[in-house]
Amino acid sequence: MLLYIFIHTAVRKMAARFTQELKQEQAARQDATSAVVKLQGVITSVKSEMEAATLSAEIARSELAEEQIAREEAEEKADALRQQLEEVQAEADAKNAEMQRAMQSFRAEMAAMQDRSQQAWGKVQEKQASVDK
Repeated sequence: MLLYIFIHTAVRKMAARFTQELKQEQAARQDATSAVVKLQGVITSVKSEMEAATLSAEIARSELAEEQIAREEAEEKADALRQQLEEVQAEADAKNAEMQRAMQSFRAEMAAMQDRSQQAWGKVQEKQASVDK
């Protein structure tokens, strides 16, 4: 009987230890489950933030591409306007040079006409003087 009491006490101690270990294991599993749930929440939150950041980055890339296209178009228009301005300036310079040449030619003709007029006047005065004598 003593053996029975000894075995029975040992079994009770083992059962108590097993129950305690089982409770500790259950608590550890609950802690682990709770940690997994929290981790899943964090992962879901980070994933949402990453998706939002990715969307923001795509929008920014799209806006940047639009701005780049607009800038390129503006540069093309500016180049076209510069080319037109250069053509207008070249045309104006050519007309100005032509007007300068025409002005010089006109002045030369005026000077020649003045010389001829003075020569003719001189001849008229000579004839007048000879007629008056």
